[in-house]
Amino acid sequence: MWEDFLDTQFYEYQQKLGAESITLHRSLGYSLPEDLVEHVHSVFLTSDLPPKVSGKPAVQTTSPSTLSKVSTEGRINGYVTPALLNSYYSIPSNQGSTSVSQTVFAAIGQTLSPTDLTKFQTKFLLPLQSISANSGAHVSDTACATNVDDCAEANLDVQYMMAVSQNTPTIYYYWDGISSDLWVSFLVDFVSHINFTANTPQVISISYVSPESQFSSAYFHSFTAQAMKLAAAGVTIIAASGDDGANCHAGFCASTPSCGYSTLFPASNPFVTAVGATQVDVH
Repeated sequence: MWEDFLDTQFYEYQQKLGAESITLHRSLGYSLPEDLVEHVHSVFLTSDLPPKVSGKPAVQTTSPSTLSKVSTEGRINGYVTPALLNSYYSIPSNQGSTSVSQTVFAAIGQTLSPTDLTKFQTKFLLPLQSISANSGAHVSDTACATNVDDCAEANLDVQYMMAVSQNTPTIYYYWDGISSDLWVSFLVDFVSHINFTANTPQVISISYVSPESQFSSAYFHSFTAQAMKLAAAGVTIIAASGDDGANCHAGFCASTPSCGYSTLFPASNPFVTAVGATQVDVH
């Protein structure tokens, strides 16, 4: 049906994601009826191949004896803690507001552990607070107990967001789908959904990135249109700018010719606030 409608032919491609392989169907191009051309910006999942997406983080564990040495101010010597962030960035108060909400976006098999959230808040002398809602059902203690890498990103994002903005209702939004089509589905299923939801969160946090060069201009402009709508509604999208600086991103510079200045999406979008890490002498 789609081949007839778009006057094209779809081919089968295999994309490797670690040890797994995913089948994709893409065409070399497509056509639209002349009376539809001026009304259609792009038809996704046709000729565009999915970009690489940052994978799950590798976790380095620390001995329990080290983490037990928490000062009365909630600090651990040599580690970045909520108390250290408050001091370094001169955050006068962590009191949020129950009249607004914040959302953490997650994907690629990440699961939030409620028990770990409670332990984190207890360890660092924070108010005990659970997430207010979750979408996608990836909230469980089982994944963390089996493999810490399966919950590290989700736990980190939620725990520190709730530590900095305390008592603010926090929604954990997990997108469950084919990882290779993550960003297309993010646009269609998440951003568009948020635009039409009755209780739109005021802050959306995203920790996933892909090189901007791997996206088509049509996709980038379509995402921009959705981000503009959210901005007009008073919603702030915050996205990580990557872990390795502007010259490369982990796993995306397999050969020397591929290295060089590379901005990362969605942090590079003009309607998204990019957030980078700060190296602090914590000793």
